[in-house]
Amino acid sequence: MELTQAEAAQIMAALRNWQTDSLNEDLAEAFAGHFEDHGPLTDDEIDALCERLNFAGEQVVKGAAY
Repeated sequence: MELTQAEAAQIMAALRNWQTDSLNEDLAEAFAGHFEDHGPLTDDEIDALCERLNFAGEQVVKGAAY
C-alpha cells in the first residue's frame, strides 16, 4: 500500500487525536462498529504504529520526507 504525504499526515493526526480524546471518553464504544473483531490499539501500540509510519519511507509513503 502506498500513501501520499497528505494521507500519511492525516492518519498520524487521527491516531494522535485518538490518543488524546480517549483520555476523556470511551472511544471504543463510540466507534464500536470498527472494533467488533479486535479492540482498539493501546497508546503504546499507537506510538509504535506512528513510529513505523514515520520511518517507513518509500515503502509506504510516496515521496516521503520524514
